[in-house]
Amino acid sequence: MRGIERLRMRVSRMAQEHLRQLNARGLDVYVPEDFDEVPALVAATGREKSTPMLDLHRNDFLRSNAFWLFLMQGDDCVGGCAARYYDLAGESLENYLRRTSQAQYNRETDPIKSVARPTDRISGRLIYMGDLQINPAARSNVTVRSAFFQLAQALAVLEWDFDWIYAFVDYQHRRLVPDYGFNYYVTDAITWHDPIPEGRRNDHVLVAIDFESFSHFW
Repeated sequence: MRGIERLRMRVSRMAQEHLRQLNARGLDVYVPEDFDEVPALVAATGREKSTPMLDLHRNDFLRSNAFWLFLMQGDDCVGGCAARYYDLAGESLENYLRRTSQAQYNRETDPIKSVARPTDRISGRLIYMGDLQINPAARSNVTVRSAFFQLAQALAVLEWDFDWIYAFVDYQHRRLVPDYGFNYYVTDAITWHDPIPEGRRNDHVLVAIDFESFSHFW
């Protein structure tokens, strides 16, 4: 049996365990097949709008390269996150971030001043995880957030072959990196030209895990 197949068997078992943890707290998950459902569900989580990287109006998503996972409490949507897949095919992550950010933020010039050099390690087939949000009105804790986010990671790994999984988190949340299933992080990953785009900050931390590390931990 190939390594990726063995990994997916382990991931499938862990996904079931994460779902069991959520079910034990009266929660379930929902993956909409129709992207038209996503905006209303995102709003229900307490997020005012999707980030540009995951905005349906700014990106041409297909069910083959993106999905949204929502946390449900009965009929109420109380949390959500999204995953998208793309293959850099030799392009550097820095170039990709510069090129796409200029389009996503409707800038006439490159909005990025610099990208931290340690991000050069992240290349190839990427899974980007983003827009994690748990409604403030819903009872939540680290166990729920971690189980929900790692379940989303598991679904992404079951869907796509990858070299790296990455996300961006606020600096004050960097200590939660292991709880979210990452083992590598880069502080001050992107420095932006003024005005800094809405929703982005110069102190955002890029967090990531490569395929070999993911296979070891899972």
